[in-house]
Amino acid sequence: EISFTTAAANVPTPPACATITSPGNGATDIALDATITWTAVSDADGYYVTIGTTSGGNELLDGASVTGTSYSHASDFAENTTYYISVGPYNSVGEATGCAEISFTTETLATVPDCTTITFPGNGATDIALDAAITWTAVSDADGYYITIGTSSGGNELVDAVSVTGTSYTHNSDFAENTTYFVSVVSFNSVGEAEGCAEISFTTETLATVPDCTTITSPGNGATDVALDAAITWTAVSDADGYYVTIGTTSGGNELVDALSVTGTSYTHTSDFAENTTYFVSVVPYNAVGEAAGCTEISYTTETLPTPPDCTLISFPNNQNNGIPVMSIISWQEVENAEGYYVTLTQTSSGEAVLSNQIVFEMSIDLSGKLEYGQEYEISVIPFNGQGEAETCGSSLFTTESLDFNPKTKYGISPNGDGVNDFWEIEGIESFPDNKVAVYNRWGDKVFEVESYDNQLNVFEGRASRLQYLGAGELPEGTYFFEIQILSEEAKGKYRGFLIIKR
Repeated sequence: EISFTTAAANVPTPPACATITSPGNGATDIALDATITWTAVSDADGYYVTIGTTSGGNELLDGASVTGTSYSHASDFAENTTYYISVGPYNSVGEATGCAEISFTTETLATVPDCTTITFPGNGATDIALDAAITWTAVSDADGYYITIGTSSGGNELVDAVSVTGTSYTHNSDFAENTTYFVSVVSFNSVGEAEGCAEISFTTETLATVPDCTTITSPGNGATDVALDAAITWTAVSDADGYYVTIGTTSGGNELVDALSVTGTSYTHTSDFAENTTYFVSVVPYNAVGEAAGCTEISYTTETLPTPPDCTLISFPNNQNNGIPVMSIISWQEVENAEGYYVTLTQTSSGEAVLSNQIVFEMSIDLSGKLEYGQEYEISVIPFNGQGEAETCGSSLFTTESLDFNPKTKYGISPNGDGVNDFWEIEGIESFPDNKVAVYNRWGDKVFEVESYDNQLNVFEGRASRLQYLGAGELPEGTYFFEIQILSEEAKGKYRGFLIIKR
């Protein structure tokens, strides 16, 4: 008698189930372009993906074979819809069994908000206070409200669609007495603004009192370096007949001007103020009833007259730089007491002045459209102010880039909607917008042509724009030939080659 023991046979089996990692089972508010992902199964050759709107349904996708561990649907999912998904790993033996199905619900896209209701003043109300706040009801999905105020229906001369985040608005100055105002408040969010919202109107009160105080708008209280010939300005007060202006060199002082009556909203002294001196100013509105009480006095300090500024230093380009783009912004360092800068730009080969003492108030100037390719230029930037301009300032030389188009393209595209090589990119063609691009099939038929190819909107995506009767819009896989024409005089030329469509 003998005995023996058998060894376990290495019999291949179907793979185990994968776990769907995103979206989570039962998840809500899922993006319409969400990608479905799952864990990898070591002995799986691929995965069968099924998607439907009922448990076990397959109307969106019926067991599509996917080799990776993610799947993005060819079009967005529907809003506020529950989807059911199963992922079944498979190999040469067979498909995993008993794999769990998950479900998720998509988001509901936002819509424009409803109109709000203005709660105060009431429509047609009278005797409304001149400083009345306008209030309205909150709208749940509004990001804010556009308020418009005018003195005629649809008018906007006081407030023109000012954005407000709360539910009230107080105007930056009092409304005029005995005036009818028309107000609209329109809710808005990121999608847009409400439509057909009602306008209301109200009429303000008529006061019979002394005027309110004005606000001195210039110079600002505590301001320094104020010009010696500065005008003093203030806001108008609706029921004022005039304003008493008082100016001194101490608080409450009046040695320069003593309660001078002014009918407008500005005053310029008969002579310049003294340098580096602090002045105290009060402006008191008055009318037939009397004058405003408790109005605030402001003070300011005059300038010390400036001297001509120092020279600046050109930041870009550096002196003797080469290859400077023709679409360049020239910049320089700020000079503290400069009011502006004289910019002169000369092409050295021709002596032509491109700019001649052009006044610039910033620290840069855009030379786009002013520079030619492959030319040397000399630039000078001279600071100036009211006292004069900087002296003995130097200049810089730079040379612009040479114009040379050398197209670089990928030899193939795979327009399958996965975001990779979905269109044919021609590097650098954006700099030459005056262009024409054509694509031919192997029989020499022109199947695609476009002008102003720009790698954004005007691109070749493997679809015919010509001879569509030969095969509808979508071109089959294969080898195609291209011709790129640059039509601008600076870089005119034709460039030919081939490309492959792989689907």
